[in-house]
Amino acid sequence: MLPVMTLVAALQTPQRMRSTNAAFLIAKIAGALFLGAVAVALYGLGIFSMYLIWTSEQGIDSSLVAIAGSLALVVFVTQIGWLAILRRQPVSAPRIQDTAQALRSLIIAADDQFAPLVPLQPRPLAPPEIDTGGTTIAPIRRIGNGNLAAIGGAILATLIVILFLSLCGLFNSTEVTTPGANYTLTSMLGIFVPLGIILIVFPVVIVAQLAQQRGRGTTVIVTADEVSWQTGTRMQTLPWREVQALAQITSAQMSSTSTTTTNSALMTTYILISTERAFIWRVTGATSAHDFAASEQLLRYVVTYTGQPLRDITTLTNDLARYGSGMLAQMLTSRISIAGDTERMRRFAQAMPITVTPTPRAAGWRLMLVALIVFLVIDALLPLGAARIQAKAAAYDAHRLALVQAQPPLVHDALTSFDAAWILPDTQKRGFAPAFTAQGLRFGGDDPGNFEDALYTGTAYTDGVFEVTTQESGKVPTDGDGTGIIFHADILGQNFAMFQILADGHWDLYRYAYVDNEASDNWHWLDEGYSAAINKGEGARNTLLVIAQGNQLWFYANGTLVENYQIDPAYDHLPTQGYAGVYLNDAVMRGDFTDFNIYAIPPHPDFWTALLH
Repeated sequence: MLPVMTLVAALQTPQRMRSTNAAFLIAKIAGALFLGAVAVALYGLGIFSMYLIWTSEQGIDSSLVAIAGSLALVVFVTQIGWLAILRRQPVSAPRIQDTAQALRSLIIAADDQFAPLVPLQPRPLAPPEIDTGGTTIAPIRRIGNGNLAAIGGAILATLIVILFLSLCGLFNSTEVTTPGANYTLTSMLGIFVPLGIILIVFPVVIVAQLAQQRGRGTTVIVTADEVSWQTGTRMQTLPWREVQALAQITSAQMSSTSTTTTNSALMTTYILISTERAFIWRVTGATSAHDFAASEQLLRYVVTYTGQPLRDITTLTNDLARYGSGMLAQMLTSRISIAGDTERMRRFAQAMPITVTPTPRAAGWRLMLVALIVFLVIDALLPLGAARIQAKAAAYDAHRLALVQAQPPLVHDALTSFDAAWILPDTQKRGFAPAFTAQGLRFGGDDPGNFEDALYTGTAYTDGVFEVTTQESGKVPTDGDGTGIIFHADILGQNFAMFQILADGHWDLYRYAYVDNEASDNWHWLDEGYSAAINKGEGARNTLLVIAQGNQLWFYANGTLVENYQIDPAYDHLPTQGYAGVYLNDAVMRGDFTDFNIYAIPPHPDFWTALLH
């Protein structure tokens, strides 16, 4: 049996044939490529998620990788079903036009042996039954190519949804940062989520619209001059004088549990054809009595006004779908006794492009099976790769400090002798002199309520590692003590980030941006905590180390990580470049600083190297 879509497409006008074929090609190729791109993109998101696990220190959940792989597999299976549904349809405009010409000739053929009459012909209407003012007949279960528009609409709607949600995600401010780069989590989800809901939007829209096409009846208006019906928003008209033939094709559909055919499994397709257009409708064994009566009424009006008999072309169309053009030509020739018709039908047979053979389908299924196996292998490898990357990322985190200190420092200063690169506290203003001693750089001790700092201005850094050993002595004032490291400071010392430890084991992270002489206007608290790694009490020595890389900060005390801080640029407003130095919170106390070091950021191993080795 010829596929219904082929029949519908083949019986349209040449313009409709070309547009139908173009719509089908777009739906088939674009749909397949689109679903394939979705599957590949989902796998890409899975690999990108592993990359974020490797480069980010925020512990991205590896389940995202498994979800991406699973959705990709489902999309690919959907694509297989999509191609399986559409693979028997015509694939080129010239072949559709050849099929149209041949089918039209089959339907309007004059030889009764070639297109025999249906045994039970519709009875013409008697004059009292004819309504001269026009008759409305409904519902007629018309067959059209509106489902192609539904498919194209589904593809377009899904693409719009993906584009819209992706743009929404890209402009969201929720962030997951990686050293040296920013990736917003919602930017990922803005792409990932719509790629996931394709599994709902795409099939649901197609099924809903096809179901609507299948279940919706068409209202037909019959007058003495023409028959008209609505297609979308347009009224189509077929004058009776232009009708060339009335034909039917009966399809016997076998039950999956029986080898016999019942009346309920039959579908009859009626074709009313002219030079310019065709009206095609169907009746099945399950059609309601009301719908069946409407179809019979339409048939009687057609026979009454056109005088055309109802021809049965079931056998010929089945042969057309079952055999190649050469064998079909012999079969058609053997059925026609008139010499003139033999040559004509031979040409029609040679024009037939529909040849059903198992080889292309088998090859197609083999290709799909191979692709499915590849996708399954990738699905299995993604979680394994994620686990491998997570383990290596954890190992790298554990050895980050060792990797830093294993390389020679870019700057080393014991702070026991004067260095012109240092900007020291203003001795004239404060009334005391900082000194380089055997214990290191010392300042403070007689300036209560004020902080003091010293900047190393040899080089300004963006990413870097800053280290110093501090010792604080004296009576702790009521408003707090602290020594620490400042980094990313401007040359005037009026804008910087500061990490400090206190004598009781607490630590703080602040941003300083000078506004006026009111301290509360200048200092902005960002984070704090307590660590047992901090040596407590007056005179305790502590080695502090800060790693600043991109939007992430790592703080160490005596070789122990006390905090990994992720900068929020929209809120923290921390400077991203500048000088490093040392800090004393209250100059009523004395601070001693020694062994000031600046290291380069240790190189991060390549992602693919970490994944594959």
